[in-house]
Amino acid sequence: MPLGFRPIERTYVDVALTNSSGFMPWAIARIDSNGNTYITNNSHSDARTAQAFGTWITNDPFPTN
Repeated sequence: MPLGFRPIERTYVDVALTNSSGFMPWAIARIDSNGNTYITNNSHSDARTAQAFGTWITNDPFPTN
């Protein structure tokens, strides 16, 4: 995650997964304060699209670009 958007502390976000058949079981994104992001799911191995929405507080400087 780029500077300007990283959370103060580790946070978790629900992720909606879809494929050509429709919605699949959810996944979870873990976002660490250093910007590393990890996604866990229910062991799906086929292609899918992910969508998530989350809010958190950051101490990063406001992005300039």
